Amino acid sequence: LLVHSRYIDDHNTHGAYAAATLLMFLALVTLLLMTILDRKRPAAHAAPTTPAETTPRSAS
Repeated sequence: LLVHSRYIDDHNTHGAYAAATLLMFLALVTLLLMTILDRKRPAAHAAPTTPAETTPRSAS
C-alpha cells in the first residue's frame, strides 16, 4: 500500500522505488534469518523418540 500510494497518489516514482527496494531487502533478511535459525534448531521439529515408543507392546 505504501508503494502504491507513493506511485499513484503522489506521482513519486523515486520514493515508490526506494520503498519497494527497502521492503524487498527486509523480506530477504527475514528469510535468511529464518533459514539460519531453522538450521540451528533441527531437533525442535523432530518428534521425540524414546525406547518405550519404539519397542512393541506385549498383548496382555
